[in-house]
Amino acid sequence: MEVEMSHELQAVSAERAVEIMRAWALHTWPMRVKEGVRVYTDLGFRCAGSDPEMFTSDLSPDEDVSYFTSDHGVISNVWLQLSNVVPEEGWAASLPRSREVFESYVAAFSQVFGAPYSRESTKSDFSAQWFLDNGAGVEVGGDQALV
Repeated sequence: MEVEMSHELQAVSAERAVEIMRAWALHTWPMRVKEGVRVYTDLGFRCAGSDPEMFTSDLSPDEDVSYFTSDHGVISNVWLQLSNVVPEEGWAASLPRSREVFESYVAAFSQVFGAPYSRESTKSDFSAQWFLDNGAGVEVGGDQALV
């Protein structure tokens, strides 16, 4: 079955993004794979396939679109999809909404962790990064296709 892609950017609320980010970033690190599975399961996500390092998102409840990577059973990176992916023909129209969502996430994350350590922005790509006392790093980024 082919899924029709929306040309409009849809994203989780800033409050939900903070909930997801806190669950991962404020967890004790280093984190083992089994603990990572528990984190995403507690957030309401699941592994839709056979690789436990890949899992669903709020906007893709039946497809593994988020993931973490591990080395010798210890998680090194987590990538979370907080929006849908807009197809190329919708990029020009989605860029303002993508920036708006990104800015709402930066404002919400800043309320939790203070001002970002760094921010970068070009015409179509943007990111902000925080480093936490527990050694974790948080980066939120986006472009014309996703956040």
